[in-house]
Amino acid sequence: MKMHFCIPVSQQRPDTLGGRYVLYSVYLDGFLFCRVRYSQLHRWNEQLRRVFGNCLPPFPPKYYLAMTTSMADERRDQLEQYLQNVTMDPNVWRSDVFTEFLKLVQLNTFNITAKKAALDVFLPDGRSIQVTVLTSDTAERVLEVVSHKIGLRHELLGYFGLFLMQFGEEGKLSVVKKLVDFELPYVSLRSSEVENCKAFLLSSCLKKMISEKMVKLAAKDPEMQIEVPEQGKSIKCHVPQSQVCE
Repeated sequence: MKMHFCIPVSQQRPDTLGGRYVLYSVYLDGFLFCRVRYSQLHRWNEQLRRVFGNCLPPFPPKYYLAMTTSMADERRDQLEQYLQNVTMDPNVWRSDVFTEFLKLVQLNTFNITAKKAALDVFLPDGRSIQVTVLTSDTAERVLEVVSHKIGLRHELLGYFGLFLMQFGEEGKLSVVKKLVDFELPYVSLRSSEVENCKAFLLSSCLKKMISEKMVKLAAKDPEMQIEVPEQGKSIKCHVPQSQVCE
């Protein structure tokens, strides 16, 4: 999974002891993901190292004296590089110690508490379903909830993802971004500065499901179907073999 972290800006804030600290604005794929302090990232790195050892990228060192402007800029660049490199290992970013920290900082950044919430998710044909999730549920978890509700086979889950899309004029839709597994869809929707932004369940290849796995499934079950509940009824969307290509 490709993702891009950057820290374009940082701000100095006063602390409770009369000193000051730096708050870094972390962007993921071009959108504000969280705001976090160096001390938080440092503790997180220590937790990751206890699990993954020295396979992690180097973390920027502490400074015990006041930083100059050039030192502050260098640290910001180093933190950005650390985030970019640490997410290159799927074993790391799929771990609990990784995701739990990022869940917490997303919630804290946008002042959202962990609680149950209703989330509307639009399907490829334009209809929507409502699922009950936690505001702290990741995109990976929400995708599982949605797939269960519409009857999507677990074997096919990897071919779908949650996207943020914008409703434009005359019903035109445009993709804003694909949500990374550890992003929180509820938080992303609430914090998005894009108007009329909604969550969509889409296939990563809309017209052709290019996969030996799917070909085998279709061969076993020519009438492979997805049941989508709507107003107490199920609407069946058939996927004939002719649409499953090698």
